[in-house]
Formats: sequence, structure tokens, C-alpha cells
Amino acid sequence: MIGVKVNICTDLSAGVLMHNVLLPPPIPVPVPSISIEMAVNQDWPPGEFANTHKRAATVQHKGRRIVLEGHDCGPMIPDVTPLFPLNYFYLIMWPFSSRKFTFSASTVQADGAPIGCAAPYLPMMSCGDPISAPTGIALTSMNNTGEVGMTGTDLAIGLATAAVSGRDRLALSTSWAAPCGSCSRRDPGRAGPNREQGSEGGGAGGDDSRRGAGPAQDDRARVHRKGLRLQRRSQRR
Repeated sequence: MIGVKVNICTDLSAGVLMHNVLLPPPIPVPVPSISIEMAVNQDWPPGEFANTHKRAATVQHKGRRIVLEGHDCGPMIPDVTPLFPLNYFYLIMWPFSSRKFTFSASTVQADGAPIGCAAPYLPMMSCGDPISAPTGIALTSMNNTGEVGMTGTDLAIGLATAAVSGRDRLALSTSWAAPCGSCSRRDPGRAGPNREQGSEGGGAGGDDSRRGAGPAQDDRARVHRKGLRLQRRSQRR
């Protein structure tokens, strides 16, 4: 068993990861940069409003409710990109921010749900770009005296949950960025004329087919003109 101190609603956590930076022109494309997630308590008010909190209603420690499995501090966690403080991407990432418990103790429950587990050696899941990662750290729970035990299976499930969450976030980021990447690889100044020429030729490859057949048609025309000249000369004789 792995002993873990319980987290209560007043405990603090913080994190660090990567988030997109969106600067004024001439840099209009988001690029990832290191991001510092500010410390908030488990009872972060925006998460209460968004109903992302999971806490025991009847089981307490130090007179405060204990945090349960799946607890998320919620949105509006301030993420700051220190290298680029003037970051327009704050308008997007703050409303969708998240810091979620990854691990839990399945054999110790409160109100019918497993106790959530977070400690410096059991990080919380932090949001980020292009992936989410277990980089959120519980800062004050080690001062609590209440303790629960995690099994090896609990640890394996938590690690698998973190891996799946990171993969899903990467897939979402990739699918969101794919149209921009494909557009950036296309030459808009050349694509339009080619499409118009292709349609005139009866298909997408019309222009290419005309270019390929041009030399052969010129040769046939020259042969034809030469034949006409020889025919006129013979008639004159």
C-alpha cells in the first residue's frame, strides 16, 4: 500500500506546462511556450460554478470536506506565459483550464466514492498545449494528518488515465491545427489559376494535359505544313 495524505477543500495546488502564445501581427499563429499555472485551492470558485468539483458531503478532515476521485479545480485558473506576458491566447485557455485528480484510493471511500489522491509524488493532471500532462502539484496536503492507502492497481490505473488523457488532448490539438497547417503549405497565389485552367480543360488535370500534349501537336502541325508546301511545288511543276 502507498500511504497518501488526504486533500481537503482549502489545500493549494499549482502547476507548470506548455501553453500556446498568440501575439499581435506579424506573428498571428499560436506557438507553444512554457506556462506557469497559478496556485489555487481545491475549492476554486469558478470550478464550483462550473460543477467540476467532487468533494465528500459528510466526511471531513480538520473541519473541511475531503476531495474525491475525479475532482477538477475547474476553469479560469490563471496560466501565465512568462516569456510572452502579452498573450492573447489567455482569452481562450483560461476559460477552459483544468487541474484534475489523476489518482485515487479505491479501497477507501467517502459518500460512496473513492478518495482522491494528490501529493508531490502523485501529480494532478494539468491542461496544456499540445498535450495535457501530470504536472500539477499538491502544495499543502502533506500538512494534513489524515491518510489513505493506494494499492498497486490504483497506481497503475492512475498512470494509464494520465496517458490516455494526454493522448486525447494531443489528438484534439492536432485535429484543431491540421487545417491551418495544410493551408500554410498551399500556395494560394498559384492554386486559383490552376483550378480555373483545369476546369477549362474539362477536369482538374486539364491544364497539365494541354501542357503535356503541346509539343506533339506542334510537331504534327509542322509536318502538315511541310507536306502542303511539297504538294504545291509538285503541282507547279
